[in-house]
Amino acid sequence: MSTVIIYGTDGAGAKAAEAELREAGHDVYGMETMPYALAEKEIAALRDRLEAVDVIIFSPTRNTADDEPVGSAAGADPGESGKSTSAGRDYGALMDCIEDNVMNFRTLVETFVPLMKESSLKRIAVLTDPGVSIRRTKDTQDFGWHMSAAAVNMAHKIYFNRLRPEGFTFRTYAAGHEEGGITAAQYIMGGLSQNPPEEPIMHSDENRFRMRDGLYDEIPW
Repeated sequence: MSTVIIYGTDGAGAKAAEAELREAGHDVYGMETMPYALAEKEIAALRDRLEAVDVIIFSPTRNTADDEPVGSAAGADPGESGKSTSAGRDYGALMDCIEDNVMNFRTLVETFVPLMKESSLKRIAVLTDPGVSIRRTKDTQDFGWHMSAAAVNMAHKIYFNRLRPEGFTFRTYAAGHEEGGITAAQYIMGGLSQNPPEEPIMHSDENRFRMRDGLYDEIPW
């Protein structure tokens, strides 16, 4: 069984993944969304309690204009993000949303990567929403959140470039509203190699950063 950290468990998608992973017998540590200043302390406190980590799952947070988190993106319907954080309405909330998502993701990864070195999975995952896609978004009301979630995707890609040569593996799952298919937990914990155990091969899913939904469709990130 694996030791898994999930950030954003007050959101429907991350909460469902947490429950599924616990039921499967994994050792799961859930964290609800919070402002960066508080998250930094909570992440450090969790680091002191653990000796090894196999999987990190991060779900970007939507913030309202008065800086009250309304849960992570995954599983939320488009437009249900509370007050808009669009440019021209509340620049402070927009910047807070970007800081909270990008810095919390970076802090989570940088803190726990040293504890993942000996893991066979070494997995860093983002559980997000199809609305952050550069081509598939239908939500035009919350640009602050869109920009911050897109920035998390870019940071995830940067970590892929940096850590994939060290054996780290990556998943980006977009939790839409399709019927059936694979769950976030199944996709994140599953293998992607087309040719195990002779990995790596150049065009393996494991060696190309991508976003997929529950129907395994690739979504432009």
